[in-house]
Amino acid sequence: MKKVLVIAYYFPPNGGGGVQRVTKFVKYLKNFNYTSIVLSTSTRFEAYDLTLERNIPRGVKVIRTKSWNLFFPLDMVQKLIKHFLSKRKGGHNQTITSDELSSSVITFKDHLRAIITPFPDPQIGWIASILPVALRTIRQENIDLIYATTSPNTSLILGALLKRITGLPLLVDYRDPWIQWFFLEKWEKITWRYKLEKSLERWVLKSADKIINVNPPLQKKHILEFPDIDSANFLTLPNGYDKEDIESIEVASREQNKFRIVYFGKFYAKRSPRYFLNALNELLNEHPYLRKKMEVIFIGEFDEPGSKINKSIVDSLGLSDVVKILGYMAHRETLSHALSSNALLFIVGKQYQSENISTGKIFEYMALSKPIFACVPEGIARSIIKKAGVGCVTSSENIFQIKTDLLYFVKQYLENDLSFRPNKNVLDMYERKQLTKKLSKIMDNILDPLGESNAK
Repeated sequence: MKKVLVIAYYFPPNGGGGVQRVTKFVKYLKNFNYTSIVLSTSTRFEAYDLTLERNIPRGVKVIRTKSWNLFFPLDMVQKLIKHFLSKRKGGHNQTITSDELSSSVITFKDHLRAIITPFPDPQIGWIASILPVALRTIRQENIDLIYATTSPNTSLILGALLKRITGLPLLVDYRDPWIQWFFLEKWEKITWRYKLEKSLERWVLKSADKIINVNPPLQKKHILEFPDIDSANFLTLPNGYDKEDIESIEVASREQNKFRIVYFGKFYAKRSPRYFLNALNELLNEHPYLRKKMEVIFIGEFDEPGSKINKSIVDSLGLSDVVKILGYMAHRETLSHALSSNALLFIVGKQYQSENISTGKIFEYMALSKPIFACVPEGIARSIIKKAGVGCVTSSENIFQIKTDLLYFVKQYLENDLSFRPNKNVLDMYERKQLTKKLSKIMDNILDPLGESNAK
């Protein structure tokens, strides 16, 4: 068995959508002649899920060290700035203005954020504790290859440092982009910070033997952004779903006479349920009989920490009898509720580079074999859902269009005419075991580019 050192800052029992990709790779790599040794942080996060540890094969070593969060000394500064800015706006509960959402407007707050946010991310302090442990592990375990995955970008820096020190091959996996990240569009216009980020990312890319992106549009953008890096080094390996996740899960109890739509995941400033909620409100006002025939369940972080914007929308629209906000749940419990649904809600906001967003949630939804009602802009997510034949796609922001399509969707169900014909050939492309097999072949090609070991 070959040995791969997996650098994954986020790893079970820490939970959330961000751990799924690397956890499934570790789970199935043993089937393809690779033993994983994982480096992670000992820091416990709010999303904590012990049930995820069942995915980690027996014998896999997980080595954890403390992360010195460099954001902590600046946390009070940020809170004071936030307090000051909210006072200027007249209170803490003000909604985000159109100027703040516009990528063309650089505010005083943006410049402050660029100055006080640690470079490249708050987790950079983890390297101080994990680097000596990683070097010792490489010597003791006779590691063959280093695999580093985002986020945070600190994981890639650690991988590049280990490559430079040991000479071992490095495979980097961009679960999330770096300078192309969808929430940093304003930083492109804050030139000094953007140049710092880009120069460090270039150093990582030059250190890597191969670079993985989660979809072709992101791969193409990566190549265009770094023309000095050999384009042959860039590869695509999508997110996926694990059939075993839904085995032996009991379906959550529910009222059988209602059409239940379930959403699970986080919302951010620009990935918001507000357009869907407004469309739902208009639909119920125009067709009052549906109020007793529908329920919408949200599981996960419904509002960002310190904010109640989305919750206030539900209350102000008088939707609390239809919309239920359940908060964060363990992964298996989340899937139990999702299996109890008649349909799954998927939302991608119209934002910077939204056409390149293909979250892991799409593929988890596929595994549940439920129709998807997707509020998405044009782009890769819409394309995947259409090709897979797993649901209905509608506008991400046009309330009238969302309302119209939702009415048609619900009526189809109530009339027992909700068509759902998934394309099995497309679905099979995203099965986790098959994706891990492709990852193992990438690793094989790095370790043996001429295929000499297979020829013997």
